[in-house]
Amino acid sequence: MVKTLTDHNFHMGTNYLLKVIAGKWKVSIICALGLKKYRYLELLKYENDVNHTKISKKVLTEQLTQLEQDGIVTKRSYGTVPPKVVYSLTPIGQELSENLINLNFLGEKLAQNNQANISFDIDAKKVKNLHNEKEQNLK
Repeated sequence: MVKTLTDHNFHMGTNYLLKVIAGKWKVSIICALGLKKYRYLELLKYENDVNHTKISKKVLTEQLTQLEQDGIVTKRSYGTVPPKVVYSLTPIGQELSENLINLNFLGEKLAQNNQANISFDIDAKKVKNLHNEKEQNLK
């Protein structure tokens, strides 16, 4: 029998959450989908535009599939030709996106406190501004 994440004992809920979002691109994908729904190639282009390192189609597919299996992302297929598939966040995925934005600030603060020579592809302030713009557009 293959063990899944549901077959493990985790010390805290945070440990489980970190296991679910572990992966180079998952946090970025979740934050992007927190802004809007994306078709696959739109999301690939967005990720490759905002990050210095490019994400491959294979890795994006794998990480989207894992996030979907873990209840963070939903994939909606429209019965059209050509096929149309749209990715969005589930309600808990949306809540996670909002919390990840706050963790971005904390991560940058920690790096600064540790005097770490670290650069970020997209800083927390820019991510927060993108999400604030989304909220303004919804009003």
